[in-house]
Amino acid sequence: MIRKVQDHQAKIGNKRRVDRHGLILLLCLLVSPSASADTVNVAVAANFVPTMRLIEAEFEAISVHRINLISGSSGKHFAQILNGAPYHLLLSADQERVELLKLQSPESVISSKTYAIGRLALWSRQSEISLGPDHLQRADNYNRLAIANPNLAPYGRAAMEALGSMGLSRQALSEKLVFGENVGQAFQYAYSGNADLGLVAHSQLISSNVSGSYWILPESLHSPIQQDVALLDSSEASRSLYQYLSSETAIQIILQNGYELAEPGGR
Repeated sequence: MIRKVQDHQAKIGNKRRVDRHGLILLLCLLVSPSASADTVNVAVAANFVPTMRLIEAEFEAISVHRINLISGSSGKHFAQILNGAPYHLLLSADQERVELLKLQSPESVISSKTYAIGRLALWSRQSEISLGPDHLQRADNYNRLAIANPNLAPYGRAAMEALGSMGLSRQALSEKLVFGENVGQAFQYAYSGNADLGLVAHSQLISSNVSGSYWILPESLHSPIQQDVALLDSSEASRSLYQYLSSETAIQIILQNGYELAEPGGR
């Protein structure tokens, strides 16, 4: 009987030691440098912010790392990075800014790839109107047309290119054009009524769930809005998010929010 009690006590002692060792191992993992949480500063083109917030939520649900989104025009982000802004990723609204960054500051770009192809849409708050080239070409149909600043924003450049393809010059529209710093601001002008129409990102209409009328411009009217991401930081957190943008979850979110993907074999 005494031996059985001693054996039982020994088993309890062994179990406690195993539990202690397991707890110590768990604590070591939690404080391990590889498991430490970091914040990734992400400069995001205004058109992609709503979609990126959805990706952010999914990423943070499976990662110890956190994301800090900084919204703005691609042109402004580009200038800030050249001036030393502490961004870890740049999600541009075009490919050009990323390529220029590689040329002007090659040491800052670790890697890059295309994460989405944007689509341009003509939108009005008014329902049941037919939008298309004819509507834009008739001057009495509208007083103000909002677009992003073509000097700063890729969607603005695409808008001006599309207008030119439809036979509408900047000079002819000089009294009608209202410029936003970025495509997000152009959308706000049209949404608030400060403009009758807006040439905006199709993704904005989906994420905002707005009513009204819209027309998705044919891709033949302007150069592709190829949106590239640049990895600017070599930390594990930054690389993890960069890779996550190509995950099945992120791709589905991107497609569901009005974007397309680059053709297989492309960048």
